[in-house]
Amino acid sequence: MSQAQASAAERRTEERHPVNVTVAWTDGHRARTGEVLDASAHGMFLHPSWTPSEAIASGDVIELCCRVHGREIELKGEVCWVGHSDKHDGEGLGLRITSVAELEDLLAELKPA
Repeated sequence: MSQAQASAAERRTEERHPVNVTVAWTDGHRARTGEVLDASAHGMFLHPSWTPSEAIASGDVIELCCRVHGREIELKGEVCWVGHSDKHDGEGLGLRITSVAELEDLLAELKPA
């Protein structure tokens, strides 16, 4: 499979919902912060607060802690891609979220009343 085919295979097919959630996250080496700018049923786009000094690569596992409406929701994800997002006009991480139930909780908290 070519890199372009692999990249296309890792793209989300579910509807993306624009969000703006500040998160604390770690790649297992250091604590970081950032913002989740969109989320779908199985993934999200994370815009880090700064460019990581250590390389983050496809396949790396990260843990995120989101605080929404006074509630903390912890997520685990796998990095699918790292780079520029035209949609968000900036660098970031495309994540496949492996803690699906927690992601569903997050999306439910973010839905308008």
